[in-house]
Amino acid sequence: MRVGIGKLSLKRKKYLRHDYRIDGEDLPQEKNRINKKALAISSVAVLFPFSLLNFVAGTYQSIRNELSKTIEKPTIFDVVGSKWEDSLSIKNLFIPALPTNIYLFSLLASTLVGFLVYSKFNYRSDENVAYGQKGDSRFTTIEEIREQYREIPEKIEVFEGYGGVPVSHYKDKYYIDQDTVNTAILGVSRSGKGEMIVVVMIDNLSRAKNQSSMVVNDPKGELYSASKETLEKRGYDVQVLNIEEPLQGMSYNPLQLVIDAWVNGDDQEAAKRANTLTFSLYNDPNAGDNAFFNTSAQNAINGIILAIVDYCVKNNCMEKVTMHNVSQMLNELGTFYYKENPDDFVEKNALDEYFKSLPQGSVAKMQYGSTSFAGEKAKGSILATANQGLQTFADKMFAKMTSKSSLDLKQVGFPKNLFFQLDERFLNKRVTVSFHKNDNKKTEINSYKIKVKSLGMCNMNFDDSLENGDLLLIRYQDEENPNKKYRLLYSLKFETLLDEKGKVVYQKKEGNEDKAEYKQQVTLIKRANTFPLEPKVKLTYSEKPTAVFMIVPDYDKSNHVLASIFVKQLYTELSMNCSDTKGKKCFRRVHFLLDEFGNMPAIDDMGGVLTVCAGRNMLFNLVLQSYSQIEKLYDKQAKEIKQNCQNHLYIMSTDPETIEEISKRAGHKTIIGKSSNESHLDADNKVTKSADQQRIISPDRLSQFLEGETLVIRALHRQDLNRKKVRPYPIFNTQEMTMPYRWQFLSSLFDTSNDLNDIDIPSLHTGLDLTDLYLNFLDFIINPVAKREYMRKQSANEVVKAELILDDVIKSLIELVKEKRNVDDPKEIRTRLAQLLLNYAKNNVVPKLDEVKYLNEQSSDHEIKRNLEELIRILTD
Repeated sequence: MRVGIGKLSLKRKKYLRHDYRIDGEDLPQEKNRINKKALAISSVAVLFPFSLLNFVAGTYQSIRNELSKTIEKPTIFDVVGSKWEDSLSIKNLFIPALPTNIYLFSLLASTLVGFLVYSKFNYRSDENVAYGQKGDSRFTTIEEIREQYREIPEKIEVFEGYGGVPVSHYKDKYYIDQDTVNTAILGVSRSGKGEMIVVVMIDNLSRAKNQSSMVVNDPKGELYSASKETLEKRGYDVQVLNIEEPLQGMSYNPLQLVIDAWVNGDDQEAAKRANTLTFSLYNDPNAGDNAFFNTSAQNAINGIILAIVDYCVKNNCMEKVTMHNVSQMLNELGTFYYKENPDDFVEKNALDEYFKSLPQGSVAKMQYGSTSFAGEKAKGSILATANQGLQTFADKMFAKMTSKSSLDLKQVGFPKNLFFQLDERFLNKRVTVSFHKNDNKKTEINSYKIKVKSLGMCNMNFDDSLENGDLLLIRYQDEENPNKKYRLLYSLKFETLLDEKGKVVYQKKEGNEDKAEYKQQVTLIKRANTFPLEPKVKLTYSEKPTAVFMIVPDYDKSNHVLASIFVKQLYTELSMNCSDTKGKKCFRRVHFLLDEFGNMPAIDDMGGVLTVCAGRNMLFNLVLQSYSQIEKLYDKQAKEIKQNCQNHLYIMSTDPETIEEISKRAGHKTIIGKSSNESHLDADNKVTKSADQQRIISPDRLSQFLEGETLVIRALHRQDLNRKKVRPYPIFNTQEMTMPYRWQFLSSLFDTSNDLNDIDIPSLHTGLDLTDLYLNFLDFIINPVAKREYMRKQSANEVVKAELILDDVIKSLIELVKEKRNVDDPKEIRTRLAQLLLNYAKNNVVPKLDEVKYLNEQSSDHEIKRNLEELIRILTD
């Protein structure tokens, strides 16, 4: 098809053009405009001699005319000897006194001189030598920062929108990046990363009108102790994943996501989630020739996890799906060899035989497969490697912590959720879910269309505000058969939260201290149901943002892996909920503030996480000492991780490669290089100019930053607050723009001198009896001969087992006393209990039965009584 050229419009469409000038938009090119300075000098060179000649000629003519009145023919001597001062006048500049040809000649000569002068001075102009051709980067001005970033008060006041990374500070205002971006924060130890950036971010994220949830890596626990009270006053649900003191903090079962997927009927997804967990346990980028054993160990543990999940779901004991039981199964069955016949030459392994007995297609069997194929020597190495990776969960304190879950991970980004299960006849059908006010008109709050997934499961996140007495309606109408319709109606009851003693728990949010706290799980009161089978429905609701502090001791890295597992599992859970949610992103923004990120164990697929997380409203802030940390930890992924950090905030580094990279990223400018060829006796000295390239900030300056100075590389911030395009020049915070330290203005709200030991951290698992969760591994032994042999060995270990149980009970009682759970008991009872525990812990003195019974009768705390009753049972047996 031919198109007439005349009909084509050369004018760009409105959305492809802008009607304003963008600084730095044009590429550098040679300056061809008039040199004003040279033009002024050359104009003077033209006009001055021309005007001087006319002035002299006019003055001469004026004197001569005056003399001609008394002298007939005045001579030049008469003119010179006259009183010429009286004839001097500015008018002589403008009165023609010479013939035209002389004027033309003089003008031509003056113009030639002026041109030569202009050429000389214009040649010497620096603009014609250096015009940005070797770099035209520069630093952002404070005026530009004000136009491009949100200005917020430096403390206390609430402000509109979200909080974010502080990119600059001027007078008493911060300028923050509210965009969905990831940030790498670079600062060597003791450079002020926490004081200038991390605490300031915790403050502004919690002060924003749109409060963000936070996940904070806190190696020393000082961020938690400094922030807890202030965050709770601002309405946060503050949780602690305490790897330093596992019995003080939240409960976290890393297998909960595996359980959820399996219960939902998706065994392949369960296998993927198990693999994500075990990757963190066994991944070693420096394994070299041992990589095979690490990978095989990972697969073996995947198989054991899935086998236990399958067993517990079938036997309705899902509370026993724990990593401690995974460790137990590996040790119990992996080390148990038997002969089916006494005359057999080869012994069989109970763990191998169990997986061989599983049906074809079992995901657990497929995961374990490589271990079954290995020779005996290789198998021993695989199982030894597997056991080594599970040492964290073999520890009794961590076993307790990882046997429960006190935090629903999705509440961090989706605090309001509805889950229900219909019967499978509704698979792939769409049901309508709506919330209504319980008024006469049953006013609709909002409605949603939900597609029913496998096993009739429906998961719906919402962001509506609900109140006590509101209605929940689930309905279905068959499009082909209008008479085939079902409905389920509930009224909502928000129940008051009570503590262990049955007392009402009140809110800690400032201004709401007299209001009761509500349970997150809403009670649903059925009003009507016409579905064939009654659906299972669960509604969780919270208006609170969540802050999770991961206290990970820097002096003991043996259990750091739990923090990395938690971060990846949280990200995975939120991402899966994003895929089920309209808009495909978290309703509440989530900031990961990973202090000492370079010292955390590698997080599975971290490069891929950073590639897509921002679009899901999850932002990562990676606090590093240098780039070399992620290069060592993530190897080939390091480049991808750096590239997906849109902001790079430099504080200070002693690593030459990091300093060099930051200096290069900041950019270059063009300067004039001069060289001279001169001698003392030469009359003509030559100076040569050339355009040279120079960093806008040198590596030397970067390595010698003053306190409070920072440099921000912000490659993706290309719009100002009015959505006009801007060029993202780097920001150098120096002099009046230096960043203040927390202690200078925030110490009253965030006091890092607070002692972690002065804070009572509640825990659900402190008094947990692990023996209640033990599995009977006889159920996993297939051969009858092997079962009898296993039972014979177990009976011989009963005495040892009783001693281990006694140790667990005593440790639980010690922790309960540390928590001051018996503070309401008489002083005598508290003293006697403390003495009993001290005698056992220090001198291994077994408590007397009568003393324990007496203490049990006098104690008031439920958990202490339960443990004392268990102690009585052990002593009686």
